[in-house]
Amino acid sequence: MKKTLFLLLFTSLLFSGEYLLKKGEKLLFGFKTKSGKVVSIVLGPKKSYLLYRFGKKNRVEFEYPKDRNNSFTKFSYYHYMRPSLGKTNAGEDLSHLYFSNKGYTYDIYEEYFDEESSHNLGIIVCKGKKRVAKIKGKVKSKKGSLLNIEDLIDDGLPINKSEDLDLPDGCFE
Repeated sequence: MKKTLFLLLFTSLLFSGEYLLKKGEKLLFGFKTKSGKVVSIVLGPKKSYLLYRFGKKNRVEFEYPKDRNNSFTKFSYYHYMRPSLGKTNAGEDLSHLYFSNKGYTYDIYEEYFDEESSHNLGIIVCKGKKRVAKIKGKVKSKKGSLLNIEDLIDDGLPINKSEDLDLPDGCFE
């Protein structure tokens, strides 16, 4: 019994440190980048806040937003899905969570293209119309899904759901 309890506690601490979680938080979506950094979209206890965290295991390098009050309103979400209708109209599933901070726009994305059977995820960072970083994620390290944001919106949390991917022209193509 003591071994099992210790193992559960150890696994929980390992997972929380690995994906930059704090006590009571839930990981909605996370992955490791090819450079060994961690990206986490975090839901606070009792759905109290939404955060983006970036860094190394057990060390947050960037967290958004700093102020957790009304944090849901500081994010925008876009989702598009086209079912597969054969080679001429291959299926796609595109999810993006994005925000702006100090003149930079961050796009956390998860995409699947049926025609190539490709699954991509990562972050694109732009300043104005200029791309300053494209950080690819390791698909095998993925935990959760950006589709979890849909559930939060359905629960009435005030995340802006966009009909179009409202990002600066030229940066994200």
